[in-house]
Amino acid sequence: MHQGDIDYRFKQLESKVNDRLSGRTLQAASIGSGGLTVKDGGKITVDGGELVLLAEDGTTVAKLGMVSFGGESTAGWQFNYPTGGRAFIMGGSAASPAIVFYDLAGNYVMSTDAESGYGIARPYIPYRMVASSDSQVATTGPFWPSTNSSTFVELFHGFSPIQHPKISFAMGTAASGGATEWQLLIDSTTIATGTGNASGAYSIPGWGTTISPMSEHNIKIMVRNTTGSRSWAQVDECYGRES
Repeated sequence: MHQGDIDYRFKQLESKVNDRLSGRTLQAASIGSGGLTVKDGGKITVDGGELVLLAEDGTTVAKLGMVSFGGESTAGWQFNYPTGGRAFIMGGSAASPAIVFYDLAGNYVMSTDAESGYGIARPYIPYRMVASSDSQVATTGPFWPSTNSSTFVELFHGFSPIQHPKISFAMGTAASGGATEWQLLIDSTTIATGTGNASGAYSIPGWGTTISPMSEHNIKIMVRNTTGSRSWAQVDECYGRES
């Protein structure tokens, strides 16, 4: 046997030994009905790729890989309905991914609040508001709680578990004279003020720090009439909402 043949065979043997010791990259492979078994503490590592589960008709059932939500993508997971539409995911922003549930029509119906990192974004949950003992009922005007005080008095309050980073709020008012001014408070902190009818979405103070999801707090509405005439007030909207 020539020295060249010996050198060639030695290099081939060396290459095979290296492949066995270090592992070899497969550009493509198929596994039949026998399946794949990982034993003795082994693992499968996906480095920069995706794991995709397909139905017999080719529809994607699930995947571990890049998942988009809210215009951003990150490594996450996605499970689909048999139709191929999303059922629930974890993905979106790499810094603050969201967990989202979808209905069959593709609407997202339940999710964590990714922007704040605390609580839920959907569904929106109404907060209980009832007339306070300081409110008055006048014989004329709307059948709403009212006051003729020129200083702020509590007309509404309610204890509710806080689930969202914001509160969506709308106030309806009427007055026999002067102007109706109001304040919206969470416990003793004023988060919104207004004059007359108004609406908006207001941030919960201390969300994720002093106020955490499911903790119960007092929501109050203070009202006054600027001239001491009579003012009426009614809560048209009050519910938790996403960031």
